[in-house]
Amino acid sequence: MQMHYCYMQAADRDEKESGSLRSEGDLFLNGAEGHVQDPDSVFKAQDFYEHWTLEPADTDLIKNVSRNAGWQNIADLPSDTSQM
Repeated sequence: MQMHYCYMQAADRDEKESGSLRSEGDLFLNGAEGHVQDPDSVFKAQDFYEHWTLEPADTDLIKNVSRNAGWQNIADLPSDTSQM
């Protein structure tokens, strides 16, 4: 498996760029490898939150994401949200 980094040009930019990536506690499967790219420009929770945790990815995370990701049949919000 290979990660592809897409270079796209935003309307307010003169050149194409790809996003930044910092890898912490990732779980790579089947020989996949990550590539860190400009990690200091990525959001850092500790800069904004006094208390936070980072847990390493594991098989429980895979199961949770697989079970909960994607479309879910949930009730619509009421049309009048002023009482929420």
